[in-house]
Amino acid sequence: RSMNLCDYTDNDFKMEVVDKTTPSIFSGFTCGNETIDKHFQKCDFQDAVCYAYIDRKAHATVGLADICCSAINFLYDDTIVTMQPAIKIEHFAVATDYQDALWDKLAEEDDRFYLSDMFLCSLINYVRIISEMFVGASYMILHSVPDAQHFYKRNGFQMFSEYMKLEKNYYVNDCIPMLLQL
Repeated sequence: RSMNLCDYTDNDFKMEVVDKTTPSIFSGFTCGNETIDKHFQKCDFQDAVCYAYIDRKAHATVGLADICCSAINFLYDDTIVTMQPAIKIEHFAVATDYQDALWDKLAEEDDRFYLSDMFLCSLINYVRIISEMFVGASYMILHSVPDAQHFYKRNGFQMFSEYMKLEKNYYVNDCIPMLLQL
């Protein structure tokens, strides 16, 4: 495999690494959550890598996500027993114009697959490659805003168990910790 593993492309969409050297990707982006919008507009990725899902025909940013290394702390009597390596989605956002866009327009209502699902699936597949080739992570984790919990469950994520410790973070106060076993 090449070192440019994240370049996912089909006829209409592509996923690529972006950073503050590509400000046009972030400047007009809005997902409807002011905190997340500001995060991406500031290009404040620190220890994370940012990915954009691009609509090639419209030359528009469908979604943005930044990921980083992390771990899940497993507890027994409030004592950390073990830590399992994980890759964390710091932020995952889909532009408001694309949030209800169907990937498969012919699907029945119960079987609908949205463009946001395709972006997340592309990111999950990429994280699996990273895990298998480079870091050996066992899980993919995130902190879901309450409104997005159903979306993540639909895509295979589960709630943390009572034996898993939630990390401290300024943004996760109202968010729900979720995981996907890789």
